Amino acid sequence: DACRAQLWAALDMHRTAMDLAALCGAELIGDPQLRIDGPASLEAAGPNEVSFFGHARYAKELASTRAGALVVP
Repeated sequence: DACRAQLWAALDMHRTAMDLAALCGAELIGDPQLRIDGPASLEAAGPNEVSFFGHARYAKELASTRAGALVVP
C-alpha cells in the first residue's frame, strides 16, 4: 500500500499525527498535535508510536494496543 510505505519512510523524523494524516490524505480522529516518534507493531507500540490495523484477525492486539495513533484503511 502506497500510503503505508510513505508513512513509514516519513517517520525518519518526528512528526505529528496531523503530519501523518496529511501525508496519506487520511481523516484524522483525535489529537492532531500528538507527537509520533516512529512506527511499531500493535503489540509493541507505545503512546508516541503509530501502528497499523488492517485485518480483523488482529482484533485482540488492537484491543490491547497502547499505540498513540493507528492507520486503519
